[in-house]
Amino acid sequence: VDPRDPLTLFAASAVDGLQKTSDGGETWNPALKEHVTLVAISANGIVYAAQKGVDAYASGPGPLWSSSDGGNHWERLAEQPISTLVFHPTNASILYAARTESQPGHEVVLKSSDGGKSWVKLKRGFQPEAEGPAFRRKISLVVDPSNGSRLYLGTMGGGVFTSEDGGTEWRAVTNGLPDLRVCSLALNPGNSKILYAGTLSRGLF
Repeated sequence: VDPRDPLTLFAASAVDGLQKTSDGGETWNPALKEHVTLVAISANGIVYAAQKGVDAYASGPGPLWSSSDGGNHWERLAEQPISTLVFHPTNASILYAARTESQPGHEVVLKSSDGGKSWVKLKRGFQPEAEGPAFRRKISLVVDPSNGSRLYLGTMGGGVFTSEDGGTEWRAVTNGLPDLRVCSLALNPGNSKILYAGTLSRGLF
């Protein structure tokens, strides 16, 4: 949903590409013909679409596309295996991304400070060699809307991690949370100090 216009929505499809509606879903039109697996819209209306080939079941990463005019024209950005994309709440040029699965020794969180044109990998505090391959399967990534430097990462086998400095340093936050596969994270919209974690086998924490 476009944060500036609730009647404008984009729907990603691995078969039909990216579809757009400007009338709340009454009519739909193609916005991008590529096979899209992820779409996200920043607060200033920039649309990002990840092309098929970015998830764990594909042969390799696909490109990330961006549009600053509502999907009429697109720019192809750097290729990254992105499965989740979130935005800094006050700086639209800062993006954080994560992937569902990576190869041994690879980091799971990526950061861009130029709107997705280039990316750096973030891993300090993860200790991927010690945690084993299961840890490297990222599921959920959220940014605190009241503090764009605070992030939370849910993992498959490593629990939940947090960063207070935009992803430079990470630490585990597992007090009261068993060593579970965390498939989703959500912050309470009324109190960003409250974090909910959905797991694959033990329900909601």
